[in-house]
Amino acid sequence: MFLENKVYFCGMNTIIEKIMRTNFNIELSFDEKTHTYSLEREPIKSTSKVLESLKKPFDAKPMAIKCSQNPTHEHFGKTPEQIIELWQSKTDNACDVGHDFHLVAENYLKNNGNYFLDNPFKESDLVLFEKFYRDVFVKHDEGTLRQIVQTIGLEIRIAHPLYRVGGTFDALLQYIQQGWLLIFDWKTNAKFTTTDSYSLIEPYQNFDSSKLTIYTFQTYIYRFILQDVYGIDVKDCRIVWFDLTNNTYQIHKPKFAYNENFIRSVLARFNNNQLLAA
Repeated sequence: MFLENKVYFCGMNTIIEKIMRTNFNIELSFDEKTHTYSLEREPIKSTSKVLESLKKPFDAKPMAIKCSQNPTHEHFGKTPEQIIELWQSKTDNACDVGHDFHLVAENYLKNNGNYFLDNPFKESDLVLFEKFYRDVFVKHDEGTLRQIVQTIGLEIRIAHPLYRVGGTFDALLQYIQQGWLLIFDWKTNAKFTTTDSYSLIEPYQNFDSSKLTIYTFQTYIYRFILQDVYGIDVKDCRIVWFDLTNNTYQIHKPKFAYNENFIRSVLARFNNNQLLAA
């Protein structure tokens, strides 16, 4: 039994209308080829750049040398240059795989499965996302299916004019009975860490550099921008890791509690550093 998923887009939902109207007023645009956000035709930084600024710089060459000299490492005997090239190739492949899965997720929610009739897709991706959908969007009550979550919008682009930062998150969902809005972001990393022995840079050294920490910062930035610029209150965020190797998924709550002033300070510090570097 397939339960139709409701997706509300511009013209059908005041939340999406508000986002679209605000984006028009602040002149937000996005170049797909260069993956560049602009406000009033002036380029701004993406949220991924903010996240990069929180982490200690990674120098690939010394690490590649250690791997090449370690007899127990899979790349033992290769040159550092070969190892770095392999790492980059793996990263590029992961991006392609992640992109394909995001298309499956987006079109499943948007078109209730009809998209897949005429477009190629990996069947295991569809099966995995459909399982996630049935577990999260639908409640089983005495043999009947009742939809408890509805999709407000997908692939939502937003920006903050003051802090000159833009980004896109995967889904804005609403719990129907409570009326809560939640940001959901899909992740398809080969590995998803919830703890890490390495810390972030000062003044964020009390946070570890795990994927969950980094993505908590990311989703909280989206939450802050929606509230501060668009006037939309979000109840919470969820990071969903889809393990495409083992065809399983995990839903993660944010690593730490949301604090509006803290996220504002993170963006202000990033913006100030960008101005000083210009």
